[in-house]
Amino acid sequence: LTGTGFLGATGVTFNGTAATTFTVDTNTQISATVPAGATTGKIGVVKAAGTALSSTDFTVSVTPTITSFTPASATVGTEVTLTGSGFAGTTAVKFNGVAATSFTVDSNTQLRATVPAAATDGKISVTNPAGTATSLTDFLVAASLTSFTPSSGIVGTNVPLTGTGFLGATGVTFNGT
Repeated sequence: LTGTGFLGATGVTFNGTAATTFTVDTNTQISATVPAGATTGKIGVVKAAGTALSSTDFTVSVTPTITSFTPASATVGTEVTLTGSGFAGTTAVKFNGVAATSFTVDSNTQLRATVPAAATDGKISVTNPAGTATSLTDFLVAASLTSFTPSSGIVGTNVPLTGTGFLGATGVTFNGT
C-alpha cells in the first residue's frame, strides 16, 4: 500500500476484515497479506486517529465455481449465460478447451459467453487469477446447417453439407428419411 502518514498504524483491513500480517515499511508504504475471509472492497489503514480507506476497491479473487449454464445446447455464435461464483476478474471462458468468441462478466455470480466456431461437446471452464472452474455437465453444440449443394438430385446423389457443430453427428436425414 502506498500513501502518507502510515507510521504508527495499528492495523490494516480488507473490506473490514483485519489483516493478520502487515508491516509498516515506511511512512508512505505498508506491506499487508490478504486475510482469509476477505471480500472485495476498500482497504483500510487503522491508526489511533481513525481509519483511512482506499479510494478504489481491492478485488479479492477466489477460485470460480460454475453451478449452471443456459441454454444446455446451442449453435455456434449463441450467447450462453453461466451462473456460479467468483466470476470477478475472469480472464478466460472456454467451451471444451476452445476460447469463447467473447464474454461479459455481468456480476461476480453471472457471466455471458459466446459459443466459438471450433467448439465441440464438453465442459465449459471459467478462469480467473485464483484458478479455473469446470462445469459439472457437458455443453452440447447443436448442429447448424448453412448450405448444401446440389439443391436437387436422384437417390444416391452425394450432397456435401456445410455448417457447424457436425462433430459427433449420429445421422443425416432428408425430409425425415
